[in-house]
Amino acid sequence: MQGICRTEEDLNPKTCEILWNSLSLKGIARLWVDEVYFSIGLKVELENTAQDVEVGDVVLWP
Repeated sequence: MQGICRTEEDLNPKTCEILWNSLSLKGIARLWVDEVYFSIGLKVELENTAQDVEVGDVVLWP
């Protein structure tokens, strides 16, 4: 899967920096209902967590 994304660096600057510096990422996707999950092998501390997400959001789970 390839795509274009926009980061919200003002909300999660440390997380964004780690992700950008780790590109390009590869993983095996798993589907659950209308969500796609895959491991990227990064360890990132929680930063400005959110409970609600919008369609199209990319979310990093610890």
